[in-house]
Amino acid sequence: MPNIDTLVKTLVNDIKGLNSHKATFAALCLILFTSFPAVAQISSSQFVQNMMAHRQRLQVMGALLLRGYSQVFSEIQAPLLREYLTLHDHPKMENLEELRAHGYTGLESISQRLAQFYGSNKRTLQEKDLDSLNDTILWLNKIEHEEKMEFFKKHQISQVQIQQLMEVEHIADLTDTGMARRVEMGAEDKPYDGERFFLSHNDLFAAKISHWLEDSYNFQYFKAKSEPMSCKFIF
Repeated sequence: MPNIDTLVKTLVNDIKGLNSHKATFAALCLILFTSFPAVAQISSSQFVQNMMAHRQRLQVMGALLLRGYSQVFSEIQAPLLREYLTLHDHPKMENLEELRAHGYTGLESISQRLAQFYGSNKRTLQEKDLDSLNDTILWLNKIEHEEKMEFFKKHQISQVQIQQLMEVEHIADLTDTGMARRVEMGAEDKPYDGERFFLSHNDLFAAKISHWLEDSYNFQYFKAKSEPMSCKFIF
C-alpha cells in the first residue's frame, strides 16, 4: 500500500514554487488525491479466482502426498482429504451474507479487504493498514476454524485423522505459496519456499516432504501440461 502521507507532503512542497494558476490546479489535484482511498492492486474477483486456483493446486498436492507418503498419512483417505481441502481459505470465497452468519462485522467481504493488500509486505505497511490486515486475517482464521470444526463433527473424525489432515494442508499450502504466490505475499524478490520455512522452524521432516512435493508437483505439471491440472491425474 502506498504511503499516502509521504506523497501528500511531497505534493504540498511542490506547490509552493508554482505560479497562482499552476498552484490552483495542483491544489485541486491534491484534494482529489486525498479524497479517495488507495486503489487496490487487484480486483476482489481476480483475488477470488487466484484463491480458487490455489485451492485446486492444493488438491493436486494433497493427492501427491497421499500417494508418496501413504505410510505417514495412513489414517486419511483421498475422498475425505478432497472434501477437507475445499474448506481451505473458504471464507475468502464467501459473500457478506455468508460471512455475517459467522458473526462477521466488516463492511466489505474478506476477499475485498485482502485484495487491497495484494502484493504488500506486512513489514512495510503503515500501522493503520497493518491493523486492518491483521483484523481481516483474524476473521478469516476464526470463520475457517468454525467451518472445519463442523466438518470434523459431521464426519466424526478422530484426533489422529485431524492431525494428518491439517499436516497435509499445512505442507501443501506453504509449498504452493513458495512456488506460485510470492507476488501476492510481497516476497517476489526474497528467498522463500516451503522447505526454507520448515527448516527455519527446525521441522526437518516437513522440510524434506515439502522439497519432495515441489519436485513431484513440477513433474506432474509437465506430465499433464497438455491438459488442465486436475486430481484425475493422481487418483
